[in-house]
Amino acid sequence: MSPTEQHEYRDRLSRSIAGWAVHARGRGDPWWDAVERVPDYFDALVALSRHPALAPRHRRVVRRTIKYLISPLDLRSELIYGPDGFREDLALLAMTCDWLVRELGPAVLEGTALAPDDPGLAGVRERMGADLTEDERRHLELLLTADAIAGDEDLAREDLAAADLTASAARPAPPLPRARDRVRRPGHGQDLPH
Repeated sequence: MSPTEQHEYRDRLSRSIAGWAVHARGRGDPWWDAVERVPDYFDALVALSRHPALAPRHRRVVRRTIKYLISPLDLRSELIYGPDGFREDLALLAMTCDWLVRELGPAVLEGTALAPDDPGLAGVRERMGADLTEDERRHLELLLTADAIAGDEDLAREDLAAADLTASAARPAPPLPRARDRVRRPGHGQDLPH
């Protein structure tokens, strides 16, 4: 995801959440503290997906979580359920963070919106058992534990493209032909490299 795409998605997300704020606060939604922080969680996930300490399997899980968060088609779509549609997104986010802490230790998330002591995510962990069905939890766990799922090939292509860009940035550019190295092709007036 390019910085421009990240910024545009974050802006749309922030506007949507702001539009739901009065309604959600008025009904005392217990998930609302975490829902309001979704744009911050999103930015932290994108930054984490680029973290050099992440092995490919860790990066894949983080990027699956990002894709799930931005997808309008998931178990509870925000398009249909409004802010309630973020419940399983937030549950997956909390599960991803917990998995990363088990795998890599808490230091990988320290200082980010995803830190283990984040109050929004702590509330999500408390409510997940009561507010998600067993099927929803199993589905979300599969996103974390599956060796491969549909869409992973897109992530692999993006990784290869990023690696290629990094490698090409490290290689010096070939020298441009100098004027004295160019010749005229008779009758066409075009310069060609020697």
